[in-house]
Amino acid sequence: MLLAVTAFTRRDEERRGRLRAELDALYAHLYGLTREELAYILDTFPIVRRKDEERWGEYRSKRLVLEDYAALAAQFG
Repeated sequence: MLLAVTAFTRRDEERRGRLRAELDALYAHLYGLTREELAYILDTFPIVRRKDEERWGEYRSKRLVLEDYAALAAQFG
């Protein structure tokens, strides 16, 4: 899960989204944010939310970040 470094094209939006989510989750852990604080911060990006909902039918970025955050919490405590 953690930052598998692979070559990908600029058009590989799904892969870039996954990597961005992993990084956001990692930074949240490094800054000592709780899950609730991270969720609140993610809710302050209405344009990202709107674009995600238009494209994916959900706020996908938030879901991916919180999933990665939970995985890191389980792995490192």
